[in-house]
Amino acid sequence: MRAAVLDPRVRDALLAIVLAVGSFAQLGATHETTALLVLWAALTTLPLALRGAAPVAVGLGIQLVFLAGTPWVRDVELLAQGVSVFLVATYVAALGPRSWRGSVLAGTGSLVLLVLQGAVDPRFEATGAVVANAVYATMAWGVAAAVRVHIEHSRQSEQVAASVLQTSEANTRLAVQAERARLARELHDVLGHSISVMVLRARGGVHEHHVDPAAGLEALRDVEEVGTRALADVRLLLELDQGRDTELGPDPAPVRHHPLPGLDDLADLAGRTTSAGLQVDLSVRGDPRAVNDGLSLAAYRIVQEALTNVMRHSGSGVAHVVLDWTGPDLVVEVRDEGPAVPDPGGGRGLVGMAERAALVGGRLVVRRDDDGGFAVRAQLPVGR
Repeated sequence: MRAAVLDPRVRDALLAIVLAVGSFAQLGATHETTALLVLWAALTTLPLALRGAAPVAVGLGIQLVFLAGTPWVRDVELLAQGVSVFLVATYVAALGPRSWRGSVLAGTGSLVLLVLQGAVDPRFEATGAVVANAVYATMAWGVAAAVRVHIEHSRQSEQVAASVLQTSEANTRLAVQAERARLARELHDVLGHSISVMVLRARGGVHEHHVDPAAGLEALRDVEEVGTRALADVRLLLELDQGRDTELGPDPAPVRHHPLPGLDDLADLAGRTTSAGLQVDLSVRGDPRAVNDGLSLAAYRIVQEALTNVMRHSGSGVAHVVLDWTGPDLVVEVRDEGPAVPDPGGGRGLVGMAERAALVGGRLVVRRDDDGGFAVRAQLPVGR
């Protein structure tokens, strides 16, 4: 029932019926009722029920019928009919068009019809009736204009709100995608390096076991240590990811078992990689400076991935890692002595290293030496 009352068509019908009944009641109480008067009162009130379908036609049509009947009605003055003709019909006609130009034209049409009605109305002095009718028409059009402004403002506000919501949703999706890409990049680096070390160390352990069982057992312990560390790193990454803002909102801060690796951990990385069978020569040029955690992690992951690529795709048994602090930027270079072996992996590691460098404002360059060696050089800005 509540929805039916709020329906615009029901509201229009009720308004038309109320004005028609008011006109009929006053007509029956104060005048001799004739079929012509009843028809005249009905045609100037009941069409308001159809204003939703054709507002301009309904508004101007009511006023035209009223104008046509005026010369033959000399002593009939109905209050409800006057409200319908002078106020409601003008308002309906002016508010109906979609454009302001249409509204002005409809309002002008109402003004002309009502001025003509005042000029031919035998019940009143012509000048006074014309002025009064013009005032009624102008007032009704002004109300319609104010309502139009309010509607347009509300519509614009809804559009802005919808646009803001869409932008917010798009930003959320982008943030989620970026977070997933970050997590995938971290997992790729952690697992890629650790698995490569474990495979190489296990492979070496198999051969060592036949010669020296103790050395073979040590290799298994190294595999266990690398695997345990990789598992801890993965757990830490997942905890950190759950603690970030996502679609579900921020979770409580995770318990960190150990910090994310950085420049200070490169010596340990070099040692583990050497134990796996790839000799790593780590050298530092210049005086190290303090850097933020993001750049420190990026440098570590770039070295880690570069060493992984050497183990996978190079026949070299030696890798040279250089941290160059002599310039304004930190330059990280990882170089092997070749030769290269076929790469079945599609080069995802190089893309990941380039992305890491770009995230901290740096850039990555790769080159192949004449002797078959491969070099990765990352230039990372310090203190920017």
